Amino acid sequence: MTVRPGEHVALLLDDANTDPAAVGEEPLRVRPGRAGEVGAGLAFGDGPHRCPGAHIALLETDVFLSRLFALDGVRMSGEPRVAFQEAIGGYEIRGLTVALPRAGHG
Repeated sequence: MTVRPGEHVALLLDDANTDPAAVGEEPLRVRPGRAGEVGAGLAFGDGPHRCPGAHIALLETDVFLSRLFALDGVRMSGEPRVAFQEAIGGYEIRGLTVALPRAGHG
């Protein structure tokens, strides 16, 4: 489709991740394993339904975590589990816990 200068485009965002051609059968059913079957539909998606704000959300997360751990006394209280998740084509972090300094102890 060609969109000419000055033309308007209506985006039906509610339907973005419910296209059976892109995410498989029963697109409204919660099926966490679906991403491994079709390569889209979870997290920021991929292919034709890749979230247009994914890069901004990842940058925001990076800024938040960088600033959080730069605060005096804030630290991880244990080792998180980091693993590559084939279903989403990326890494996941589980069990990340943060310790805060006690009041009056810096």
